[in-house]
Amino acid sequence: MAQYSLPMINQYYTNPYLLNPAQAGGYDYPVAYLTYKSQWTGLTGNPSTTSFTYNKPFMQSSGWGINIYNDGSGFLAKTEVQFSFSQTIFLDAEKQYLSFGLSAGILDQHINLSQVSGESGKPVDPVAQAYNTNHPIYPDFDFGLAYRNHGLFLNFVLPNLVKFTQITPSLSSSYADIPLYFASISYSFPLGNDFSLEPMVASHQIKGVGNQWDLSSLITYKESVSLGAFYHNNQSFSISLGYLYNKTWDFNYAYTQSASSIQQYFGGTHEISIGYHFSQGRESRSSKNNLIRCPKMIN
Repeated sequence: MAQYSLPMINQYYTNPYLLNPAQAGGYDYPVAYLTYKSQWTGLTGNPSTTSFTYNKPFMQSSGWGINIYNDGSGFLAKTEVQFSFSQTIFLDAEKQYLSFGLSAGILDQHINLSQVSGESGKPVDPVAQAYNTNHPIYPDFDFGLAYRNHGLFLNFVLPNLVKFTQITPSLSSSYADIPLYFASISYSFPLGNDFSLEPMVASHQIKGVGNQWDLSSLITYKESVSLGAFYHNNQSFSISLGYLYNKTWDFNYAYTQSASSIQQYFGGTHEISIGYHFSQGRESRSSKNNLIRCPKMIN
């Protein structure tokens, strides 16, 4: 997924299923999110990503979900559709459990013909047309683990598992930004009755880019208003603001700015996310907590 080069802030705290298939069905009700990210807004043909996710619990300790995203940069575009299944092993009621998940789908890379059409009225380059007609569509699989022990959260993801096989030997040469792994650790600290604080350390590696890491922290007020700060080792930082309205609608915005001298040429990155929690008639949990299930589901 291209968002690994500059992670979608929404995936860390608000919608972890966007990153980890083990988080599918992490609430005791269905949850849907639509996210849009526009990166390097000062450039023509700048990268942009749109993602839609839906996931819900299944039976007593399982979950399933669907993740659809489109990523474009200049004349190249990628589209992926994935279906996920997760299974949770409860080690100590709701206080400690281990979840694992698998996503399977298809990955399609194509040329945006509107970006290579040239002058008005001129035909599109036949090479580009031939590429879109004959290019392969790759299978894609992601594996994830998630562990919770009271306030401690751990995530580990192996994305694009086909890179370890000979199923698609040309995949590595066709895609330059293949993510190799993602891992994170966080702990949620209660601050009195109304506030909570959750710092996080995350690490990820991309082929051709190397290891990257992020330091972040999210403070939440009455499980509805949140403010986050993120530092990325590629000399950029992010801030986020979230609001969970009526325990149903979840609105989030994030802005990322580079601290390097190239900021004046590239511009910043904007990310907007809207989520809906189908929680009518149920006890709605904080949208900032991972893998919280209603106790009645494990009785």
